[in-house]
Amino acid sequence: MLYKSILKVVGVVAVVAAMLLMGCVVGDDPDNPNINSSVTKGTFTDSRDGKSYNTIKIGTQTWFAENLNYDVPDDTTDVCYENSAENCAKYGRLYNWSTAKQACPTGWHLPNYDEWDVLVDYAGGRKTAGTKLRSSTGWNGTNEYLFSALPGGIGFSNGNFSSAGNGGYWWSATESINNRASYRNMDYYNEYVNVDFNSKNFKFSVRCVEDDKSEQAFKRGNEALDKGRGELNISSPNNLKGGALTGGRSRASIQRVVMQNMASLRYVYDRRLRERPGLEGKIMVKFTIEEFGKVISAQVMESTMDDSELERTVVDRVKSWDFDKIDKPGDVTEVVYPFVFSQ
Repeated sequence: MLYKSILKVVGVVAVVAAMLLMGCVVGDDPDNPNINSSVTKGTFTDSRDGKSYNTIKIGTQTWFAENLNYDVPDDTTDVCYENSAENCAKYGRLYNWSTAKQACPTGWHLPNYDEWDVLVDYAGGRKTAGTKLRSSTGWNGTNEYLFSALPGGIGFSNGNFSSAGNGGYWWSATESINNRASYRNMDYYNEYVNVDFNSKNFKFSVRCVEDDKSEQAFKRGNEALDKGRGELNISSPNNLKGGALTGGRSRASIQRVVMQNMASLRYVYDRRLRERPGLEGKIMVKFTIEEFGKVISAQVMESTMDDSELERTVVDRVKSWDFDKIDKPGDVTEVVYPFVFSQ
């Protein structure tokens, strides 16, 4: 609010100067009069292979504005559409789900179901966001958020391909049952962003989203753990307990996943604020992670929110998180974590 007030005082000259200093505010892009003025573009260079990508900040999230085109070393499952390097240059590579989970560079990750929802809702919801997110060159969208989605098609485990030029398919990090995972789809024939689950063996495009680097959120989370408000207990077959265990998960690894999902929790909270202005407080959640990184249970231990809907939604979100696998059979990580919500 203070920043907005300052801009009002100093007037248009300062606004223009700020935009020039940023060098990447795109609301006045002359090439596309439909661009939403709230988006900001940038670039990122992947140190692994030197490729540069356009990026776009949409609301609280920063996304690649191109499909990932990283050839994972010693992995033959990521491919170009119809095995054509020209298609990789145009659409990026296609990845099966397990490779997609590991393909984004450090500081970025494969977005989960909720992070896709945040993007789609910001762009107007599933029924119309597809048109706004699709590229206006190379596809039939308005590209209002410079997401520049392109129809990269699908690859199948038998080596066949389909749908390039008509449909784009992007993996989500969220799993389902029976070797299936969530994905998003946009196609030429409607305005939708469709959501569905399919075999992890399919090969879809990947968009990377930046890890949540909110210093305030990170500091709050670490202070909570340091002061015991977020207590980390790790148990093993030998009934060892405490703040650390050789081969077990570290506090930093827990915090990293929490931070990656902070934007989706904030989105859930913001939705409740529309119905309950002034809602603030803390929800203490206890959750258990098994050795392969799945959250096998989660429950509210304490809450000052007095909002059962928010509490239930936070628990559901935590249950969908994926943590790193640890190479110590039988280890179980138990975390009591304080989620503090304030305006």
